[in-house]
Amino acid sequence: MSAKEQINVMVAVVTVSSFVERQKSITEQLHGLSLGHATFIYAWDIDTLHCCPFSFCDSLNVAAKSCAAKHLEAMKLFSESECTHLIVLEDDALFLGKKPEALWALVDKFVLLPEAKMLYLGGADAAAEGLPHPMFPDLFVLSPGTTTEAYIVDRTAANHRLSWARKNMLDLPVDHFYQKFDDQFGIIQLRPRRAVFTQGSVTGFFPTTLDLSRSRHSRVFLQIRFRLRRCLVLAKEWLR
Repeated sequence: MSAKEQINVMVAVVTVSSFVERQKSITEQLHGLSLGHATFIYAWDIDTLHCCPFSFCDSLNVAAKSCAAKHLEAMKLFSESECTHLIVLEDDALFLGKKPEALWALVDKFVLLPEAKMLYLGGADAAAEGLPHPMFPDLFVLSPGTTTEAYIVDRTAANHRLSWARKNMLDLPVDHFYQKFDDQFGIIQLRPRRAVFTQGSVTGFFPTTLDLSRSRHSRVFLQIRFRLRRCLVLAKEWLR
C-alpha cells in the first residue's frame, strides 16, 4: 500500500488572494500529482496582517511577515485537523518530476521515520549536501533546506513550531526560522537526494515578490541562471 493510500495527509497552498495565475498553476499540478483537495491559505495578506495572531519584529519586511504568517496558519489548520502529515506548497512551486511517483516514493519512506521531522522537497538549484540518513541513505540526506516552496512535516514538528510562534516574536523569514530553531525543537531536517520541486520565481516563470536581489534581474536572466545551476547540481549527483 502506498503512502498516498495509508496516511491522512493535509495539503496546504500558501498564496496571496490576488495571485490568480499562480493559483491556476498549482491547482493543475495538484491534480497531476494525485494530491486531491488542498486548503489555500488566503489569510494574512498584507492588508490583514494587523489582525494576525502571530507577532513579528519590525526588522522583517511586510511581505516576509505575510509569508511567514501564512505558513504558520497552515500549521494551525493542520493541528486542528485529524491528519497525520502536512504538505505545504507555495503558489509558485513547480514540480520537476515527470510522474507523481517521484514525489510519492519519497513520501512513502518519510512517513516511516520517527516523529519530529521535516522533508524539504524543493531547492532544485542547490545540491543536497549532508550525511546519508541511516534508514534510507539512497533517498535522504541530513541537511537543512534553503527554501520553503515545498515540504512535508509531521504533527510533532508542526506543533513545536506553532507553540513557539504563539509565545514569541519572529525576527526571521520562515525558511531561516526553520533552520535556526529546528535544532532547539529536536526536529530532524531532511532533503531528498534529488529535489522534486523548484520555485517559479527562481526560474523566471513567475515574477518574484520577496527577493529584492532577484527582482533586479530579467526573467530571461533568471531562466539562464537556473538552468546553469541545475546542470551543476545534476553533474554533482552524477559524480557522487
